[in-house]
Amino acid sequence: MISDNDLEEISDLAIWTTSSNKPGFPTSNMRDGSEETFWQSDCQTPHFVDLIFPYLVPIQMVGLYLDYELDDSFTPEKILIQSGVSDTEYIVQFYSFL
Repeated sequence: MISDNDLEEISDLAIWTTSSNKPGFPTSNMRDGSEETFWQSDCQTPHFVDLIFPYLVPIQMVGLYLDYELDDSFTPEKILIQSGVSDTEYIVQFYSFL
């Protein structure tokens, strides 16, 4: 089992891009430390969040905070996490229906 002491936050190493941003709900809300703010996309599905790291990094865990009561219209139904060496060569790591 991995303890919190063994984990290192690496999301600040990545370049974050999203499918779009609804006014007042920017991408930066995902990382501002508040559970009261959130990102919303303003386009047709699928919505996406891309994290591009400038070099190969090992990832052991991905954490997502979802709050249906706070944001019932934009809580995802499916999550797909992909990794790879380029934006065209993905290896599917995790796919889930919520």
